Amino acid sequence: MPNAVVLRTEVRDEKGKGSARKLRDSGFVPAVVYGKSKDPKTLKVKNRELEVALAASGGQLINLKVLIDGKEESRPVLVKEVQRNPITRQLRHVDFHEISLTEKVKVSVPVFIVGEEDMAKDGGILQVVLSEIEVECLPTDIPEQIKVDVSGFTIGSSLRAAELEAPEGVEIVTPEDEIVVSVLA
Repeated sequence: MPNAVVLRTEVRDEKGKGSARKLRDSGFVPAVVYGKSKDPKTLKVKNRELEVALAASGGQLINLKVLIDGKEESRPVLVKEVQRNPITRQLRHVDFHEISLTEKVKVSVPVFIVGEEDMAKDGGILQVVLSEIEVECLPTDIPEQIKVDVSGFTIGSSLRAAELEAPEGVEIVTPEDEIVVSVLA
């Protein structure tokens, strides 16, 4: 899998709150991987490795290496949900969604503003209405971000989702009339 972050995991047999707490105390995070036609598998992932993989992938494709009975299986996944302790921000649980590399997926991609320094200096304030855009593409084509160029924008200028340029093989599925950025007085 090109440009995919690799994350090693192990199958876990123990279930329940008590075993999850013991797992976290020993430096692991409980996880689950769901698949379209496969039964869910409960996993354990090293906390540090998971933090690094989440930061490096940025919501992109992860190559999950699952150790089952001494054999390592490779599964392409996307992160579906991350649960953290609201106070300490420590990872509590992660859900992975196994995907096919040949089927298109819908994902949210962050908006990246460029050209702000070249915006007209008429006192306008740039308002980012949508910080993420929903796109549909093959998992290997998921862009890290969608660039929005605001150079030359003046008070009253706005940019709708229909005006965004997507990379080749990527279709923007956010409604066309949604405003992404605008300049207010």
